[in-house]
Parts: sequence; structure tokens; C-alpha cells
Amino acid sequence: MTTPPTHDADATAREVWLLATGTDQDLAARLAAFAGAPAALVLAAADPASARQGAAFARQSGCACAALAPGPPAQQLSALAQRVSAGRILVLLPPAPLAELLALALGLPRAHASRLRIDAGRAALLCHDGADFALRHANVLAPERDSGQSLPLGRARP
Repeated sequence: MTTPPTHDADATAREVWLLATGTDQDLAARLAAFAGAPAALVLAAADPASARQGAAFARQSGCACAALAPGPPAQQLSALAQRVSAGRILVLLPPAPLAELLALALGLPRAHASRLRIDAGRAALLCHDGADFALRHANVLAPERDSGQSLPLGRARP
């Protein structure tokens, strides 16, 4: 028998959603999927598609859209860790840079980033526990009701 996942009420205050920039044609569907998960801050990469889509997510959430700090993924991840206590953060960036940032958050070598699959228009959820990031969902279309459990899942207790 498995134990159902528990919802940490403070989890949304430590969520970082990494959204792979999708096409402008699927933007309306993505906005609708995230309608029940407003962000406290939206960060967007400098490319035009990420900036446009980031602005749309920020308008929907009623929050600011800022530029994702340029620089290596380590600096970007450090900046995210410092800002995550402000509430749910959405970060829009192309799939390849997203994979690099995700690999670093998981402690994987940057060279292995290409092995992580986050399709265009999909997202990964990282939760921050005050010290480290944990992957909760990967390559998903939209947020789910619960914040998930760190992967890999541990064995259930009877």
C-alpha cells in the first residue's frame, strides 16, 4: 500500500517553474493551464520569444516580469535561490539553456544537460528547501494539485 503525497502548504512559496519557451500558437493553452497557479515573479531569457511569453505570464499573474540574469547557469541558479522565498517564480527560457540550469540544480555535470528532456512548451518544477533544489515534476504541461515528492520516490511505509 502506498502513502498518498502530502501537500506542503509552504511549498508554493519555494517553487521555481522552469518553462521551456514554446510557440506563440500554444501560449493561450499554457496561460490557461497556469491560471490557477499565479506567480509572484516571472523571469524571462533575453530572446524575443521568452520575453514575449514571460510578459504574458506576468500580466496574467499581476506581477513583474524581469530579465533573467545573464551569465553562466551557476550565477542564474544562485540568483533564483536568493529570490525563491518571495513566492512562486516562473522562468521562461529556451529548452537548451533550461536543461543546463536544471542539470546544475540537480548536481549533474553541465555536459549531461543534453540528456535531460524538457520539450518546448513543457515545464519542470523545482522546489527549494532553503539549502538545495529538488526536482518535483519534469516535462509536464501544467502544474498539478500537489507539489509532488522529490525524485526518486522513497519506499512507502506500511
